Formats: sequence, C-alpha cells, structure tokens
Amino acid sequence: MSENDDDVSASEDPCIQFDTSEVEEEPRRFTQRRETRTLSTRTDITVRRKLEQWNATRQILSLWHSYLLLIAACAIACSVLVVILFWHVDWYRTYRETTDALDFQLHFLATFIKSWLLVNLGSEILRFCFLLAVDSWRHDAFEAYRRSLCFSSFAEISAGTFYVCGWPQPLGHCRKYADVVFQLLIYGTLDVLPIVMLVLNIVTWRIHYMLASSVLVLACLHVVLFLMAWTMGNVSLKAKAFLAAWNSNILRVSRLGTGTRILPIGRLSRETTPASMLPDHEIESTVVAEDFGSDSSDEEESSDEDTGQLPNQSLENHGHVLVNEHLVKKAEQLAAWSGDKPVDVCVPCCTAYHFICNVMPLLLALAATLYGLVTSKAAVVVIGAQVTAMIITLTHIGKPVIRSRWSQEARLRHLEEWGEMFCGLKYMSQLKARAPLCLMVFFMGVLAGSLEWWYSMWCCSLILLACFTAQLAVLFLKPWTWLGGILESFSLTLFCLLVLWHNPLLNPWQDSLLLGILLIPREFGLQKRLAAGERIRSLALFGLGSFQFALICVICNCMAVERKSATDSMFCLMGDPKCVYYAVDYRGALGGRWPLCQMDFPIHNGATLSLADFGLMSAFTYEPANDVQNLLSQYFPGWRVAYAHLPLVLRKGQQDVPDVTTFFEFASADNSTAVFAVRGTTDFFDALQDMDLWLPVFMMYIFENMGPNVVKFWGPSIAWICRRVYMLQDARFTLTFMHLLDEVKARMKSHPDRNFYITGHSLGGGIAKLVAAEVQREELQHAGRHVEMTAVAFAAPGIGVAEALLFGEDKLSTNRYTSVT
Repeated sequence: MSENDDDVSASEDPCIQFDTSEVEEEPRRFTQRRETRTLSTRTDITVRRKLEQWNATRQILSLWHSYLLLIAACAIACSVLVVILFWHVDWYRTYRETTDALDFQLHFLATFIKSWLLVNLGSEILRFCFLLAVDSWRHDAFEAYRRSLCFSSFAEISAGTFYVCGWPQPLGHCRKYADVVFQLLIYGTLDVLPIVMLVLNIVTWRIHYMLASSVLVLACLHVVLFLMAWTMGNVSLKAKAFLAAWNSNILRVSRLGTGTRILPIGRLSRETTPASMLPDHEIESTVVAEDFGSDSSDEEESSDEDTGQLPNQSLENHGHVLVNEHLVKKAEQLAAWSGDKPVDVCVPCCTAYHFICNVMPLLLALAATLYGLVTSKAAVVVIGAQVTAMIITLTHIGKPVIRSRWSQEARLRHLEEWGEMFCGLKYMSQLKARAPLCLMVFFMGVLAGSLEWWYSMWCCSLILLACFTAQLAVLFLKPWTWLGGILESFSLTLFCLLVLWHNPLLNPWQDSLLLGILLIPREFGLQKRLAAGERIRSLALFGLGSFQFALICVICNCMAVERKSATDSMFCLMGDPKCVYYAVDYRGALGGRWPLCQMDFPIHNGATLSLADFGLMSAFTYEPANDVQNLLSQYFPGWRVAYAHLPLVLRKGQQDVPDVTTFFEFASADNSTAVFAVRGTTDFFDALQDMDLWLPVFMMYIFENMGPNVVKFWGPSIAWICRRVYMLQDARFTLTFMHLLDEVKARMKSHPDRNFYITGHSLGGGIAKLVAAEVQREELQHAGRHVEMTAVAFAAPGIGVAEALLFGEDKLSTNRYTSVT
C-alpha cells in the first residue's frame, strides 16, 4: 500500500468510528435520576412519618392539657362555692338573732353583692378555662394565650373572638424572646412537672398530693393569667379608642394585632371599600385594619392623616382587611349568599331555644302572680305583677332603632360609637347583661314574699325597678349613653363600697380590696363583649347562680322556722296502751340476715353489740330528748345518757355556738363502753351543715362525669386548694362538729381503758366517720398504747375528699380501718 493510501486510511478512521461514551452515559443518568427519585420518595415518606408522629404526639399533649384544665375548672368551681358558702353561713350565724331590720338587710346585701360578683368572675374564669383548652388543640398550640401575653391580640379583641389574626410580621426581638419564655413556662408547668410527679409516684409507691396540688395550682394560674392578659389588652385598646373618639379620630388596628394607629375620621365610601370583601351591605362598627410595622416612618403617618381615607389599593398586595363586627355576627348569612346552604337541624332547635328564653321570664312572672293569688300571699302578688308589667313594657319596645334626642355634635357621635363598641352599651347588650341579676333578684323577692318578709320583698322590688329604669334610660340618653354607662358603673361601685364599709364581712379594707379584685376583670361592668365561649360562661353562671339561690333558700327557711326538738316518737314506750306488737316469722338459720349482719363488737365480759343495736342507738337521736333515757333503759338495760348536746340556737348571749350537731353519749352500766350517737338530717339547719361538709365533693362528682378519675386522683388536691381558699376567710377553719370532736377527744383522754364507738345515720353517719378517722390519726401520731374508736355508719356519704378538705392531711385516710358502713 502506498504512502498516500496510508494517509487516507488514517484520515478516514475517525469518520467511521462510533463514540459510545454518550450511549454509556445515558443509562447512568437514568439510574441516577431513578436513585434521586427514590431518595426523594424515601425522604418524603420519612418526613411524612415524622409529621404523623408529631401530630400524634401533639394530639396526646392536647388531650392531656384539656384533661388538666378540666380538673382546674373543677378546682375553680369548688373554690368559688366554698367561699360563697362561708360568706352566707357567717352572715347567718352573726345576724340571725339581730333585731335591727335595716342592719340585717344591709349585711345580707353586702353578702349578696360579693357573692354575685364572685359568681360572675368565676363564670368568666371558667370560660377562659374552656378557651385555653380549645387553644391547646391549635396547630400552633396556645397561640391565642401567648399572643395575649405578648400584647399582640388587639385585632382579636376588636373582633370579639379569637384567631382572626396571626403573629406580627416582623415579630420583633422582644416579643420573640418573650414568646420563647412563655412556651418554656407553659410546657414546663403543664407537661414536665406532671411527668416528674408520675415518676415519683411510681418510684416511691406513694401519691404526692402536694406535688399534684402544685400542678393543679399552676394550671389554674395559667387560666387566670390568660384572663388578666386579655383584660389588660382590652383596657389598653379601650383607652386608645376613647382618646381617638374624643379627638374625632378613628382607631385603626393592625391586621396582625400588633400596633394601633389613630387617623382622622374619613368616610368609608364605596370607592375605597373593595367589592370583594363586603357585600352590598352597610358598614357598621367597622375596625379599619392594615398591616404595618410598629416602626413605620413619619412620612407614612402624615400621608395617611392627610387623606383620612382607606388606601385605594389592592388588599392582597398590601395586607389590608376590614374586621366588621356586624358582619362577623352575620357570618352565617354571608355564607348563604355565596351558594346553596344545606339543611341544618340546629336552626329550628336554636330558634325554639331563643323563643323559650324570650317567653320564660314572662311565664315565670305570671306563675309567681298566680301562686301569690292562690296562696293568699300579697307580697308575692306585688312583685309578680311588677315584674310582669316590666317584661310587657320591654317586649313592646322590642329591639328599638334608637335615634339621638340630643346634640348631633360629631364628638358625641364618635364617643357614642366608642361606648357601644368597646363598653357593651348597646341596648340589647345591656338587656342581656342585666337579665341574670334581675332573674336572681326576682326569685329572691318571690322567696321573701312567700315567707311574708315585706321589708326584704320591697328591697328586691327597688333593685328590679332600678335595673328597669337604667335599661329604659338607654332609649333617651343617646348620644350620652357612654357617659351614662360610666356614671352608672361609678355609682354602683361607690354604693357597694359604702355597703361593705358599713357591714364588713372581713374588715373594711380587705372588703374594699376584694371588691376591686372582683370588679377589675369585669372592667367595672364596662366589659367589651367576647363572643368566644359565651355559652360556657352562661352555663357556668347558671350553675353557680343556682347554688347561690339554693343556699339563700336554705338559710331563709332556717330563719323562718325555729329549730325545735322532736315531739313525736317512733317507738312504743313501756306501758303505752296504744302500742301494737307484731310477731316476726322465722327465716332460716341466719334469721334472714346477711353475713355482714353477723358482725359483733365487744363491750365487756364477753358481751357484744350488733349492727342492729347501733341502728337502734342511731334511731334514738331522732326521738324527743326527754324520751331517750327511757328508750335506752327499755332496749339496753343499765345503760344511761352520759351527755346530750342539743344546739337549738346558734347564739348564747353574745357568743356564737359554732357546733350545730345534735349528739348523745351513751354509757354502759359498768362504764366500760361509751357510744356516741349523732343525729342525721332532720331540718334546714342540718341541710345547711350537709352543704357545708359535702358541697365540694358534690361538685367534684359532677365533673367526674366529664373526665375520668377526677375524684380518685385529684380529689385530695382539689380539697387542698379549697382548704387554702377557705382559710383566707377563716384561718381557724372552724368545723361545724367541733364540739363533738372535742368531747370525743376529752373522753378518750380521760378514760383510755374504755371501749369507744360512734354511730349515726345519713349526715350523722358521715360526721361519725370523720370524727373516728381524725381521732385515730391523732392517736397513731404518738407512741405507746393507742385508744381505738370504731365508727358504725348507716346510709352515710363517703368522706375521702371531705376528710382532706376539713383536716388538710397529706396522708392516706384512716377511714378504711375505723369505719363500718
């Protein structure tokens, strides 16, 4: 081959060869893309699993927070009831024997004022307890609570509900660090501390009641802090809005709830209102909101003040929003305008409920009038007719369209709008706010009329007339309603102070401080309406108010009916010709008795007492005092009445008799055995003692139906809180059966060689178990020989929680070792 051919072949070789690098690279790229896609899928699955795990953990924490706040609500409700009970019982003990009717009425009025304010505050705290539980289920847990603590919830306060705004953007360093601290406090007190408590309980095999009580107290403090933070923000916004209205300006709240800006009043025209935000509807009570930083420049302020109108720009681009109070209330109607609305069964039910609420006051007034006519009680007829006339008048007025009857000055108009929007001074808002108080006073007037207490009935009538006049004044004061509301609040506060200073329950300064504590969270009656949790507040107000009225009924009947000893006997005395004896048939080897009835209790020389014997002794306490010794000699020969305590009055001269318990001490013939027999519930005095001892327990069992193990796990802790609240009023924690307890201790100390038993039925059985448990606990605290006491109770209530409340012991109850029930 020639040289040229070699050159040609050399030059042609590259042209005929194939480059396989790209062909080999393509599968590699495909493999890499598949591996990348697989890795991305695995990453997505991992992230999704972690999110699911986090959501499950968050739901468990939310469930725990809700349960803990339910227990806190129970503790708050029990504490409120304990304080109300103490105030009324103390008033009853002190003023029952007074002859000055005016002094008696003023002291009762002081008691009622404080109790009613406490009932309203308690219902408000329970509402925020519910709202905090709802807030724990948010994706950003406790966001509304934290925003309130960081003073970033002005838009929510303006709208009267939660979650209409988010966190401020930018958040700012101060709020950011404060929010981190608040989160650490929340989760540390609500989650970490309970875990520590659980670990200690498992390790030590002992329930740490003090630690559990601390957890419960901290949960209650979170609820109170939520209410305080919301109130402080409300007051701050109210003050700024008042200054703006006074200067004829408009208060503009940031959409994110951070800052406020005051602008001159300008017309909200159709051109400056985006059509996509509001329907063809008049703008009423509108808070103009705009997203702006707290460090906005002065130039922006001046440009806004010059125009006095909303920026005519797109809302989506600049973050403007209109929070309209009227439209928030009509949200259901707005949703219906956008499309077809499904059938809702709740609508007719709610309509029927509102109809019943509107008609019920008139029916109650007519029923009271009819009751007075039938029973010939003129006082009931008077107050029933008065309330009927008031309700008919207000029903005839309906929902009036109130027009100004005075000057049309712009400042007055703006102040009037401020009062309606920020102080709840609208006609219907005032009517709803006064309704619970009027209903309570009306029932008290009917009670006083039923007992023929004309003086008390006229007091209730004057209070109802004052409320009726204040409600009608709203029709004529506009545009001075805001000033009338402030003057009314100031006058009522001054009146309450004067009443409390004249008849203090504690001392004048303490009562004044307490009055301020009760009024400040309610903003002295000028509170802006909060729609969130309103039904919970109404339900709590109904429950607490019902208890207060029941307590007043019991005390009033105690005053109307003098306590007297029994006059009729259930037993046949020896030699009585009217006695009829019946033969009892034989019923088998056991005599028809359960095995428990075979129990016997030693007394002396091999003799015993049976359960039937203790039942007889318990029954003797219901007999006339003069017949007890004869009955004892008839059924227990040789036994005698060693001591009898019959508190027929609560006062002896100027000295109070704190113990209202009726009991007897029975001694055997050889003084080797002593049996204390306690009487059960027979009259209103005993019913009052029932409420004093077992009311918190009753409230706990109500909450037991809402959550598991409220009484078993948290009963002693709730009782510990109630005891501390009670001791703020009475440091001695005076027991209603103190004389019985002292008498038992004295007998056991002076005669340690005797056999001691205590028995009772119903209330008497419960007191018997409490006394036996307490004296046994004191006996176990010292070394040496212990004197034992056994309680035999019939149809008696449990004492587990009541024992912790009354004696304040952080120990297991000795009731299981001392009582047969």
